[in-house]
Formats: sequence, structure tokens, C-alpha cells
Amino acid sequence: MEEVLLERSIRRGSIHRVSQQPVGVSFMILPVDPEHPHERHLQQIAEVLQRDGVIVYPTDTAYGLACSIESPKGIHRLEAIKNGAKRRGKKRFTLVAPSLGVASRFAEVEDRIFPLIRDHVPGPYTFILNAHKLTPRKVQGHRKTIGVRIPDHPFVAALLSELGVPLVSISAPHPEGTESDPLTIAPLVGRGVDLIVDAGVLPLVVSSVIDLTGP
Repeated sequence: MEEVLLERSIRRGSIHRVSQQPVGVSFMILPVDPEHPHERHLQQIAEVLQRDGVIVYPTDTAYGLACSIESPKGIHRLEAIKNGAKRRGKKRFTLVAPSLGVASRFAEVEDRIFPLIRDHVPGPYTFILNAHKLTPRKVQGHRKTIGVRIPDHPFVAALLSELGVPLVSISAPHPEGTESDPLTIAPLVGRGVDLIVDAGVLPLVVSSVIDLTGP
């Protein structure tokens, strides 16, 4: 794999471009305050997503990759990363929503399971639900299901509010270790992303998966 030369910006809040050597492929890194993201930065990130972009972004369970659910091209690009040789069969798409109400537009939240989900969101949980027709086919699993997450993270909540629609997301690949650093993720996905949202090094936490599609 070709080396990606990265250096975390000392100018917090500034966008700067990082070149991939030797072929000159480039993407952007945007340092952000994950607890209090600046409105201008949220607007910039939302604009990337609205233009069919794919981003690396922080969540309450480490970094992920995402695009807008309204971007077929973005979903296609995310699928290409998901189906890469080193990731084949390991990851599924997840719908990242700001609330259970928004999630219910894309997944079936039946009365019998509503209290269980309500009591665990926002938080580090992925709920496997039956998908609605509004959910893009590429995002649905082979059983026409979708993983749904409502993260407990200020940056994600603010970005979803700015964007106005859910994200389609997959977990970012990580080198061996217990930390999630966007600058070590970048060499693994640099060709496939447009923007890396740098909130610093995060603990590497795995979300709990709860399948609620049974009878």
C-alpha cells in the first residue's frame, strides 16, 4: 500500500489538504472540538456530504465512515470501501439517526420493541430492525434489515441537525490497538474519502448489537 504522509494540524479549526504520495491523491482534514463543534465547521462537513462525499467522523464508539442517506453516489462509494479486500464480509451498513422518531421513517419500530430501544438511546447500541421501503436497497442487509444507531455524542448530534437527514455509516478500519486515531485510519481509506473530521484520538469501543427482527 502506498504511504500516506499525515501530520495533525496545529491550527485547530482550519482545513488543510494532505497529499497522498506518490500519486498526488488528496483529501481534507478538519480538526474539530467534539464537545462544542463550531457552526461553520458543521456547515462545511454538511456541504461535503450533500455533494456525495464520504467522511471519516468521530462517534461514541470510535471513528466511522459515512455518507448522506440521500446520496446514492455516496452510498455506492461507501459500499466500495466496505467491500474492499481487507473488509469483505465483515461490516454492514448502519443508519445513524438523531432520534428514534427519525429512525422509524427508515426502519420498523414496532410497539413491542419501542420501550427497549427508547431506554437505551442515545448510546453505544446498534439495533437490527426490519427496513422500510424508504431505506435504499444497497443499505439493507440480505434479510432486508438495517442496523440503527442513535449515538450519544455531541458532534454527531450537531452534524445530523445541520445535515437534516440520517447518515449511512460503517465502522472505520483500525490498526491493531485500543485507540481510534483518524490519522492512522487515513492510510487505509485515503483514496475513498473526501474529508477526515479530526477530533483527536478516541478509545476504541465496540457497540453492542441487538437483533430485534425476530417474532
